[in-house]
Amino acid sequence: MKNRWVKIRKGDKVCYGQIQDAGPGEYQDKAYVFGSDDARPANKKFNNAGMDVSPALNGCLGFSDLNGESDKVDWQFVDQKDVAPGPWLNIVTVSQVK
Repeated sequence: MKNRWVKIRKGDKVCYGQIQDAGPGEYQDKAYVFGSDDARPANKKFNNAGMDVSPALNGCLGFSDLNGESDKVDWQFVDQKDVAPGPWLNIVTVSQVK
C-alpha cells in the first residue's frame, strides 16, 4: 500500500498525496481502509483520527494548525494517472518497505 495515491478533500480544497506508512494509532484496520460500508476508524486516540497528513498537505488543505484535532477530511484512493497536476507531483516516492 506504500506509495499509493490518495485524493484528500477538506471543504472545497482538494490535494493529493502518497501513503507512506500506517496509522495513526491503529495499524490493522482493514474495514476502515478497504471497507465499502463507510466504516469509521478503529483508532480511539487523537480525536479518532483516520489519517495523518504531511505539513505540506496540512498547508494545502488549510488546516487550522499543524496538529489540528478539529480538522476533518474525506479521502479516496486514486490511480497515479488520475492525480491532478500540482506540487504533489514534484517528488514522487517509489521506494518500497525494506
